[in-house]
Amino acid sequence: MINKFEKEIDEVRNDIDNNISYFNNYLKKLSTQLKTEEEKEQLEQIKNNIRYAEDMIKWAKCKKESVRQPSLEDINEREQLYKFMNDVDNVIPDDDPLVFHGNGNISMVKEIIRSGSLLTQVDRGYSISWSSSIICASSKSDISESIMFADSYRNYYLPYGALFVIAPKDDMQKGVFKGAINTNTIIPLHSINFHLEPKRLVAIITTNENISDLKKIAKENKLDENLIMNHNDFIKMCKNKYSKNKNTYC
Repeated sequence: MINKFEKEIDEVRNDIDNNISYFNNYLKKLSTQLKTEEEKEQLEQIKNNIRYAEDMIKWAKCKKESVRQPSLEDINEREQLYKFMNDVDNVIPDDDPLVFHGNGNISMVKEIIRSGSLLTQVDRGYSISWSSSIICASSKSDISESIMFADSYRNYYLPYGALFVIAPKDDMQKGVFKGAINTNTIIPLHSINFHLEPKRLVAIITTNENISDLKKIAKENKLDENLIMNHNDFIKMCKNKYSKNKNTYC
């Protein structure tokens, strides 16, 4: 059964190589522009685009390194994600302002844990769109969007990434989060330093394949390793929490 993925594995590696080639060519074009451009504002934009292209190449290479032959255990676990979505909907109260951010590049997930920070593109050094100054998240009513990113669109030849479960910063942000519930709108987050705001990180949900590695990295970087869990354990944690506090997690 697993052998049927060999062709797809080769295809995804080729797709990533094509992506890397695209950004390498883009970098060459930008480097030429940098040498000839004289207007200050345009120079800054070119430098911004160079930082963006370099970041895309870096993470694409990491993604290629993570391509592997999927295990039946991992496939079976990820096929339970629809059940997880239903469980989240049933367990978390409708007015609870927890939000979810999905990242499907396991190398990026590891870097987020190492740094202890979830950063916007602007805080990573570049801006390419209207969303560069925010981190996109979703409420429980639209959690499928975040899971889709974390699960790499159900591409089993890539490891699952992670769902970051985030609590609001203050009452004002809690109101924004609550206002977005059941509206299927993007919930904007700003950069978060989990060491400075530890109560905001509720959980990092991933699959069993990644648990031990992520816990090790968290422990080495003084982040609570107990916050890293699989989907079933998150549901169990929520059931326990909400049984004590009927209204809200936050």
